[in-house]
Amino acid sequence: MSKKHKSHKQEEKEAIESGLKAIYGNDEVDFSTLERAPSRLTNILLTIVITLAVVGLGAGIAFFIYQSFFDIRQDHFLTLTIEAPETIVSGELTTLEIQYHNTDAIAIADLELDARLPHGFDIHSISPAPDDAEELIWHIGTMPGNSDMSIMIEGLWLAEAPSESPVQVLATYRPGNFNSDFTEIETIFIDTLDSTLETHFAGPSETYPGEEQEYVITVINDGQENHTNLVTTIELPDGFFLTSSNPPIETGSKPEWRTESLAAGEAQNISFIGSFASDQEGFAYFTTETAIERDPLNLEQVALETFVDVLQNDIRVQLVAGGQTGDISTSLNEDLRFTLSLENTGETTIEDISLLLDFQSQDPIPVLWSEAQLDGGIIRSDGIHLSQDILGPGEQILFTLTFSIDSAVGTGQADFFEVVASAELGERIIKSSPISVSINSDAQFSAHINYYDQSGGVLGNGPIPPVIGQTTTYRLFWTIDNQLHALEDVEVSATLAPGVAWENQYTTDLGTIQYDNSSRTVTWSFSELPLSLPSVEASMAISTTPESEDLGSFIKLISGSTFSAVDTETGDSLSRVTTSLSTDLTDDEFAADKGAVVE
Repeated sequence: MSKKHKSHKQEEKEAIESGLKAIYGNDEVDFSTLERAPSRLTNILLTIVITLAVVGLGAGIAFFIYQSFFDIRQDHFLTLTIEAPETIVSGELTTLEIQYHNTDAIAIADLELDARLPHGFDIHSISPAPDDAEELIWHIGTMPGNSDMSIMIEGLWLAEAPSESPVQVLATYRPGNFNSDFTEIETIFIDTLDSTLETHFAGPSETYPGEEQEYVITVINDGQENHTNLVTTIELPDGFFLTSSNPPIETGSKPEWRTESLAAGEAQNISFIGSFASDQEGFAYFTTETAIERDPLNLEQVALETFVDVLQNDIRVQLVAGGQTGDISTSLNEDLRFTLSLENTGETTIEDISLLLDFQSQDPIPVLWSEAQLDGGIIRSDGIHLSQDILGPGEQILFTLTFSIDSAVGTGQADFFEVVASAELGERIIKSSPISVSINSDAQFSAHINYYDQSGGVLGNGPIPPVIGQTTTYRLFWTIDNQLHALEDVEVSATLAPGVAWENQYTTDLGTIQYDNSSRTVTWSFSELPLSLPSVEASMAISTTPESEDLGSFIKLISGSTFSAVDTETGDSLSRVTTSLSTDLTDDEFAADKGAVVE
């Protein structure tokens, strides 16, 4: 073959090089030095990548098309609409219309509607009637394609005024040609701006301390529908004494009156009589509220705040207990000291003043009246009576009373009472601000160490009396007795004396026992002691090994035990502390004279 004739392979190579030179724009490139990747493998990998990319792109496009179609279809299978007023007055009749529309040509199945209305909405009629009247659920079932249906609900709109109340409808169904359930929810909010109920307050704009005055609350139904189960309350100002009311007060310390029915256009008057304490002065505010009771809620309809100007009086009556004018708490076996102050702040002399110290309680109070100390006066069934012949301008007199709380609150006795001082000046009666006295629980705490039980059975271990070089184990007992009020945050603790060992053997009726080895402190604690457990006890084993220097003496076992708790009624912290305990087991009759160390 002549050299002028080139092989096919050679011609192919030259063509490739010529193309590469055109791409790189350089005729000087030596393409003989370039490495050539295996062409077969490259083609295979490139084919796979391109195939996967095409498949992925196609799947994405398909999913997008399907999802878009699915969403469009889902959004339009069933539509819900609630027709209702945007604003309303509580106590007015209103109509709610639930509209639902099958937008598809194919019927839907298993359709169920659930209406959720405000708590106070008083339903009068529903068309069509729900299958579940209590939960407001309609089991509609099949709904034809391209059809419309509706539910009409009429009733008395009752809600707090002002407030915003939601109305919600939930629909569950199964579209044609689908095997899964769909859900639609529609929610609107209705603003309650006002109420058909009105409240007025009437009374003197000014008064003096001690002057009894009449005040009247008027509740008016200004609507066209009757109201039932009304509750009217009033928050009285500090230092105001409520003497009587018509109708009588229903419940609680906060005056409350109930009205079973108030017809359209009708008014209800509530009157009460009372006076201000002698130390009150300036503007005093009465706040009344009227609500509609719908168990378990009271829907507040109208609130009104009114003030009375309490003018300065020429007589001041003040009561102090335990050094303070506010409410106090005390404990059994404690002494209480009351001071009654009467001051003439006017410019004229006052004569023939009668004073009364009144102890108010539904039940007898546990006071040792026979031991009471009084600066003049007479103790009678209605209180302590004192008198003063004359009190000049600027003069002040003091009376003191000291008495003791009994050691226990007996059956039928009160653990709470109020004390009020009053001065009678002719037709005027001027009272002090009341002082409430709460008696703390009768919790008792004791600690003792035994070797024997009450029948002589052995509780401990080792020699008794204790012997030098030998270990004796004793039993420590903590007992809490409590019957008046429940306790919380109860804790008892003590520290083991040097040389005393914790045996990690314990029992308890309630709570937990913990021992801190670093501080050598043992603690018994629990969150609450109910009245159903009038007595609880914990016991634990401790031991000591006497040394020669202990010969003939008692060995100290624990420090004083500390008890602490909180009275759930008074909120006061209670505490008790016992003395330290040793091997001189004074509470163990079988271990008498067996506490000193012997050889």
